[in-house]
Amino acid sequence: MVTTSGQSSYTPLLLRTTASLELISTAMRSQRYDRDPAGEGWGSVYDDTDAILGKITRQRPAGGKAELLTALESYPDQVRARYYWNEFDGSQLEYDAQGEASLFHRLRACDVTLADTGNEGEYFVLLSESQPRRLKRVLDGLTDTIEAVSDAVFMNQDDNPLSFGDDDFFLWVLYRATHDAALNGNLALVEIRSLSNESIRSRITSMGKGVDLSRPELVTLISDQSNRFGPVRFVVWSEDLQLTLYLQIKKSGEFSIYRGDSYYDDPDMFDLPEEEQRLRLLQDAAFHVIPELKHLYSLDAEWRDTNRADFYAYAKSAMKAYMESL
Repeated sequence: MVTTSGQSSYTPLLLRTTASLELISTAMRSQRYDRDPAGEGWGSVYDDTDAILGKITRQRPAGGKAELLTALESYPDQVRARYYWNEFDGSQLEYDAQGEASLFHRLRACDVTLADTGNEGEYFVLLSESQPRRLKRVLDGLTDTIEAVSDAVFMNQDDNPLSFGDDDFFLWVLYRATHDAALNGNLALVEIRSLSNESIRSRITSMGKGVDLSRPELVTLISDQSNRFGPVRFVVWSEDLQLTLYLQIKKSGEFSIYRGDSYYDDPDMFDLPEEEQRLRLLQDAAFHVIPELKHLYSLDAEWRDTNRADFYAYAKSAMKAYMESL
């Protein structure tokens, strides 16, 4: 999956290495994808490959160049690139009379962003892939590339800048969306469209109906403190960015952007090419909106002191009233 596709999921992690962003980008450029139907390598996030990814085709591109972006106005210094590899498809062998490798390999790609965290030798990594087997392939390729210019490479998915640690964030989002949706002068929760319960792996609201505290099954789950919520799908508005963003967030910090319902109201954005707007959505979600949500959650002392307990009490009372009405 790549950043310019219609809907994308991202895996964040933390990278520690002795290599600089400049060295990493140089290494990526030296290992560009060269159309080999059984090979791998790097290209540009602007490569026009959406239409052929996941397909068996002879029309493989030559990868573009990895970008090193510095001195950006609103975002950290970063490297952006696209990692290509070919996935063997044995089911096609019987149709391959000529033995061409291009006829039994599917081209795959993943966009990779490495951003400076401000700590020496530490980078925030975003990968546009969440499927475990493919994610491992991308991580192996990224590790091999960095090891060409560094003798130390350590990646940690559990301890990343977007990780929430536990599920309490999801209950907080539900409470704020239904009681006090304006989180601060910038962010406001517009709508929760879906909330799942990890304990029983059961979705408790549908995307079409959204979250409604009048639903007895929802207040029943809230009232039981052993239940663990997440992930959550919701729409958030950013006044500073003039952005409506439709997200799914998981406890690990993994997130998805639903591009059909995410858009900018800023007139300056209207003339940008669509693919540039989509890349901007990723940057704003990962470097502004989600970190600010996490920060606001961590600062909400009222939630920890009184509001969480009051929310549980409200749910128990509502559940009791519903049972008495039967």
